[in-house]
Amino acid sequence: MYDHLQHLGKDVSIPDSPNVETLDAIEFVSTVKGGEEERCDCTLTLEVEDFTSLCPVTGQPDHGALRIDYIPDGRIIETKSLKLYLQAYRNARTFVEHAVRDIRDDLFSVLRPKYINITGIFTSRGGIKTKLILSRSK
Repeated sequence: MYDHLQHLGKDVSIPDSPNVETLDAIEFVSTVKGGEEERCDCTLTLEVEDFTSLCPVTGQPDHGALRIDYIPDGRIIETKSLKLYLQAYRNARTFVEHAVRDIRDDLFSVLRPKYINITGIFTSRGGIKTKLILSRSK
């Protein structure tokens, strides 16, 4: 049933760079009613408190938190694969705004949710705190 999962239950290393192919999806049915599977809209929220990437100019780390809210449409993210995918950003030189956009787009391509919203809140750089909110719908 879960043979397609690349990471769960396996000893794996953090990827060298973020790659959408790291992400695994699991079939999701939100309710079972009278023995029949039924899908209903529910919102899943994932919170990541220690997201890090590298500034593409200075190479200095940018620290922040991510909140991922989405309404699944038959698939949910397998969290170990998400953890590995996000950890790969620790060595990625990218602006945080681009990282949040790419995470949103990669999750959207793997999950095809009805709706996804990602909020990134990053610590101050030069006295400026950055908060980025990106959404996407089918």
